[in-house]
Amino acid sequence: GGASTPFFSPDGRWIGFFVPGKLRKIAVAGGKPIDVADASLDRGAVWCPDGSIVFPPSVSSGLMRLSAGGGAPQPLTELDVASGERTHRWPAVLPGGKEVAFTVGRVGQPGDYEESAIDAVDLATGKRRPLFRGASMVRFTSTGHALLGREGQVLALPVAGAMGGSTEDAVQVLRSVAGVPASGIVHFDVSENGTLVYVENDPGRANLELAWMSRSGTLESLGLPAREYQVPKISPDGRRIAVTVGPGGGRAGDVWILELASQAFTRLTFEGRSWTPVWTRDGREITYSSLSASGGEQFKQRPADGSAEPRTLHEFSNGLARQASAWMPDGSLLSWEDGGSGSVGNLVYFPPGAREEVPFARTPAIEIGAAVSPDGRYVAYTYDNTGLRELHVRPFPPTGASWQVASGGSVPIWSTDGRELFFIQGRSMMVAPVSTSGNFTSGVPRRLFEVPPEVIMTSDTTTNFDIAPDGRFLVIRQSSKEDMARHVVIALDWFETLRKAAPISTGR
Repeated sequence: GGASTPFFSPDGRWIGFFVPGKLRKIAVAGGKPIDVADASLDRGAVWCPDGSIVFPPSVSSGLMRLSAGGGAPQPLTELDVASGERTHRWPAVLPGGKEVAFTVGRVGQPGDYEESAIDAVDLATGKRRPLFRGASMVRFTSTGHALLGREGQVLALPVAGAMGGSTEDAVQVLRSVAGVPASGIVHFDVSENGTLVYVENDPGRANLELAWMSRSGTLESLGLPAREYQVPKISPDGRRIAVTVGPGGGRAGDVWILELASQAFTRLTFEGRSWTPVWTRDGREITYSSLSASGGEQFKQRPADGSAEPRTLHEFSNGLARQASAWMPDGSLLSWEDGGSGSVGNLVYFPPGAREEVPFARTPAIEIGAAVSPDGRYVAYTYDNTGLRELHVRPFPPTGASWQVASGGSVPIWSTDGRELFFIQGRSMMVAPVSTSGNFTSGVPRRLFEVPPEVIMTSDTTTNFDIAPDGRFLVIRQSSKEDMARHVVIALDWFETLRKAAPISTGR
């Protein structure tokens, strides 16, 4: 499970793919998958005509190249840190097979790739040159076109003569294509013989609503207008909700507060790039992630009633896509970080007054989705090693002890009395009886209900639901009734359409 981004070898005999923590390959004729290299979260790979594979090992690294004969991957590109580069991703082979193009993501824009530069690197020399500017990814065709993904569109430009120019002259050849703006990918590809495949976008994807979900899985809307809600958090007293409105993750977004009794819905942050709210343990203030004017990441805090201006708790300059997770009883702030090269998805904490983070769960595996027991003694989280997700619990502060609650579970959340641990397994809401009074203990998990398909339980690396004191779950559901994941479009002989839309001059 957990496989993503399949890609063919040039001879069509192998398929490469990612699982969390690994890049793997499997023979088309069958057999067992073979581990090829360590890789964290998938940000693309390409199998070159010379048999080598080019890929980024993490979400904040340059590209590596694995030779056809195996061995350790070697660096192919280096981040230009001085100019603010944070990531090289979504590699694609240029016509001729001697260069690989890639998307350049920048510090201060961790979830925004629409205006990115697309550069190329020579496989033999490592020399780099600019190709295009103003797109999130590229694919190339045998007709001599570059197909550029940008804001749900695919644009076409001639490859010949590309030297870092704008995409303003590009011709739109596809629109309403699905993708993940926070990572830059647009879901389309085209074969050597002109077969096009893409996933249709859901025009109502941002029309979400907040809803209550009972312990049996029935849904009841809160009655707020449809918006792009993310990561709702209920206050300790159960009377208010903090929620991100907007895509977040470094793109447009702000934190809003809902008073449940009066239904008053007020905006708390005005920076325009704020997300993932966390309540302080007394319920008076909200801690959230934000970007400064210069693009640096910050943890900020503001009274939930807006009675004082936000203040900055921590400021960072190295673009590790951090998110606040929870406040601990001793005043430590538990956080998630993307870890940088070699180790992605770590849990860390900032003790009171500390400027540097202290590791909580920092291993080569991916650790996300931290949830703190009501008494503050234990932290449950998702542990993902090579695609097999497990539910782990550790004491806080960490002692080295660790317990596995379930295999195949993710996004844990505690009941408000601390006696149950809920988590998602596939599309099932599961519950395990637990005790935190002495040493942690847990019982056999059981299935509560199937989560309705329109409910979005995770938001990238964040748990996207919460639990109220009365035992109901606060969830986010799509108001659109279309299941767009099934709208895959295949067009045969598409090159004829492409040549008409974006003719390439053959004259001098």
